[in-house]
Amino acid sequence: MQNFFNRNRITALVFMLIGFVFLYSALTFEPGFQDDSLVMTPMAYPTWLIYGWLLVSLVYFITGKESLTLIDISKSRQALSVVALLIGTYFFLFPVLGLPLSSFLFLMAFFIYEGMRNFKVIVPIALLISFLFWFVFEKLLNISMPRGILDLLG
Repeated sequence: MQNFFNRNRITALVFMLIGFVFLYSALTFEPGFQDDSLVMTPMAYPTWLIYGWLLVSLVYFITGKESLTLIDISKSRQALSVVALLIGTYFFLFPVLGLPLSSFLFLMAFFIYEGMRNFKVIVPIALLISFLFWFVFEKLLNISMPRGILDLLG
């Protein structure tokens, strides 16, 4: 039994516990306002993501065997820090610039950092992905996302 609860399976259990805490919070969320015309509640999409989190954690628990080789990620510290900084910047710019513009800028910065330099490729891809984010949240899921400075344009 000692070999069964290895580091990987304990990590999976911790992630499942965190997922259950998030799931409880999502399922008991009471919005202060809600338009009756909304097809889904504001917590429907996050709840789906949490179910995915729990499913992946369960798969990791089932397949989690003790690894004999350790992976050294110290060489990736700078890259991970830059990506975390980009995601943090996106998080803070999201309410200010809104979903479409902040997503476009984030994707452009991420593509450039990852080494893509052909603007004829990355600009259309960033525009398309930003449009898809907007379309999925605003039109398909009917979830109102921050418009940021786009509200000034009407």
